[in-house]
Amino acid sequence: MAASMFRKGLYRARSFCVIKHELESVFSLQRQQCRLRKTAAVSKKSKRDEPVVPVKKFLRQTPIHSIYIMEDYPVQKFGFEECVEMHKEAAQPKMTNTLHAQIYADIQLNMNTNKKTKFMRNIRGLLEFPHKFDHQQKKDIFVFSENPLDWERCKELGATTVGGEEIIGYISQGIISKSDIEKCDFMFATPAIAAKLLKQRGLLMDKTPTLTNGCIVSEFEPVLKKYMEGVKYKSHKESDSIGRVQIPFGQLNQETEELEENFTYMLSVLSGLKPKNQAALLQTMRLIAPPSTEIFELDLETYRQRLVESQSKTEEDSDEDD
Repeated sequence: MAASMFRKGLYRARSFCVIKHELESVFSLQRQQCRLRKTAAVSKKSKRDEPVVPVKKFLRQTPIHSIYIMEDYPVQKFGFEECVEMHKEAAQPKMTNTLHAQIYADIQLNMNTNKKTKFMRNIRGLLEFPHKFDHQQKKDIFVFSENPLDWERCKELGATTVGGEEIIGYISQGIISKSDIEKCDFMFATPAIAAKLLKQRGLLMDKTPTLTNGCIVSEFEPVLKKYMEGVKYKSHKESDSIGRVQIPFGQLNQETEELEENFTYMLSVLSGLKPKNQAALLQTMRLIAPPSTEIFELDLETYRQRLVESQSKTEEDSDEDD
């Protein structure tokens, strides 16, 4: 009797262990399936978030003929003279008759710095090209002076806003708004007024007249003439790390040699704006000549190498002269 009861208890214990083991395996399988579902959901979500960039297939890298379908080939890059000559050809009287049109450098800028979360501000300034042309730019210039005679003469030379301490009062009171300051291209001031303008540095930002930017002056006439003749430029941000600027450097009716000298000067000035230990500021460059819709991409890397070689040669020559 005792032996039979012992066998029954042992059977029940074994059955319980088997059932327990089966339940544990079922639960572990369910947990694994849940994890797999979550992983699949996360992977699907990440795949949805990542944009799928289609790989463009071209017929070949360079077209065989001069007339071709642009979509079938990658963007073709040209030398400077080639770009200018093609624009001039399209602007002939028999074509569009726009030889008076200005030619622009449309430049994409690399605004990254050595720090991943820090980016360059927009660049702005003035270019004094060696060969002048009718750029037709209008400039918004503020002049601060304590002398009323300066106000009259500066107005004649093209300054838009002139005055003394009362103009500073208008800025602090908001009569001259922040948008008015943003539209302003350059500000000039005498040393006495410039010291009082420092209180408004928060509003004026990089337009505050300083000795560094050359906008603290005693005589306004030569400075205003220079700035009215020069070509202003200012970039805008397409994203934190990418900027764009369009700068006219001549007209199509000028000699190609003159245009190239202007272009080289512009390139050297812009290259000098790059902070130390940073990648090249100029990423890509296209030459455009509105109203023409033609766009020619410049082989910037080759031209940049030529510029570096010419600069190093000039430095060697100057060292030999010394």
